[in-house]
Amino acid sequence: MITNLSIAASGLRHQQARLQGAAHNIANQAAVPPSDTVTVRAHASEVEGGGVESRMDAIAPSGDLLSTGILPLLTAPNHTNGLAHVIRAQDEMTGILLDITA
Repeated sequence: MITNLSIAASGLRHQQARLQGAAHNIANQAAVPPSDTVTVRAHASEVEGGGVESRMDAIAPSGDLLSTGILPLLTAPNHTNGLAHVIRAQDEMTGILLDITA
């Protein structure tokens, strides 16, 4: 049961990394000169036993704010909401198990 929580927590940490990367890219969009900025993207890799591990990679600046800034902000609420449902379901199952064994 704890595995479910750690998997969901790793997903939430990845969402946080995506949002931090998007905020970084949006904040640096107005930098002068633009060549001084670094565009970043959060990548997730699967961890043995479940969950994901995030890392930030510098990517070539493309000026495409949609994919590096706006899109992560638009999709984050849905991803986060799904992970929160996993945590709530695990909490309910733990409560039921404790009630049965009590």
